[in-house]
Amino acid sequence: SIPNVAGIRKGGGSIDPGVRGFKFSQLNVVMDGGMKIENGCPNRMDPVTAHVEVEELSEIDVVKGPYLMNFGPALGGVINLQTEAPHPYPKFEIHGNAVLGYESNWDGTKEYFSLFGGNSKIYFRASGGYRNYGDYSSGGSEGEATEYNTSFRKYNYGAKVGYAISLKQNILLSYSESHGRDVMFPALTMDEISDDTRMMSADYSAKNLSEVITSLDVKIYQTGVNHLMDNSNRETWNTKQMVADVGATNTGGKAIMGLKFGKHYLTGGLDFENIYKDGVRTMTMQMMGGTSTKKFNLWNKAVIQNAGIMAGYNSVFGLYTFNAGLRMDVNKADSEDT
Repeated sequence: SIPNVAGIRKGGGSIDPGVRGFKFSQLNVVMDGGMKIENGCPNRMDPVTAHVEVEELSEIDVVKGPYLMNFGPALGGVINLQTEAPHPYPKFEIHGNAVLGYESNWDGTKEYFSLFGGNSKIYFRASGGYRNYGDYSSGGSEGEATEYNTSFRKYNYGAKVGYAISLKQNILLSYSESHGRDVMFPALTMDEISDDTRMMSADYSAKNLSEVITSLDVKIYQTGVNHLMDNSNRETWNTKQMVADVGATNTGGKAIMGLKFGKHYLTGGLDFENIYKDGVRTMTMQMMGGTSTKKFNLWNKAVIQNAGIMAGYNSVFGLYTFNAGLRMDVNKADSEDT
């Protein structure tokens, strides 16, 4: 529903976003204000959106173009998938909700639960979900509908625990896992046998520390993806068997401070990201004289490192708002022979 924002359907389980024609690595898609996930599939079976359920989201922020400096270099835009976060309560409370759904077209079931609460010092949120969907049938009268191989099973669970150091300072620890099994992709050459993703982060947030320092936010995170895919569900499996096993790890952090001088607001910060990726595709050909097996390095101990510093300024002059930003990055990439 956002103008100039679209989605590329990835099987039945996820959507890869596009903004004004920009897609994939041209966009900076992050979770919870900075956590990044590196996909394991070269054809992006597993974009960032594949690792978060709709029920977990509180909001989606979209900035079109390269104008937001706080999340790293991005040409096409920034999309921040903000998940539900716990918060303090004046006195101890505990709440919960659950969702049970069924969709008849592809015989799909969905279950989700969350439990959250706490007091003025310690607060928490725990949640989990499971989806099991069959193949999708297009419209049309009985016997004329087209069936697409889009079945999948996915489950996820996680928890967040916060601690209020004071009324102005908070710490939040997060851990979650997302797992996919037998995920079918009708438009790709392979299907996802399994995908196991683990995400962890630690956040420190401070507000109005003084008349000058309005905010200080620090975040460190690590995400890991183990992705296995093959063509065992395709007709070509009898003659050409392809199996790809990929591991990807993204480790990073950021720190941003906000300052106020009268009607003038300044921000400054730095961030760092380290992507490690390693994966092999094994191809076995069934030939008249026997079998022939070849191995290809999709990635061979590949590393991308990016460090950046940023600064911003904004103020209001009468009826006009002025915003300015500056960012500088040092990027390094390396790989062993593929």
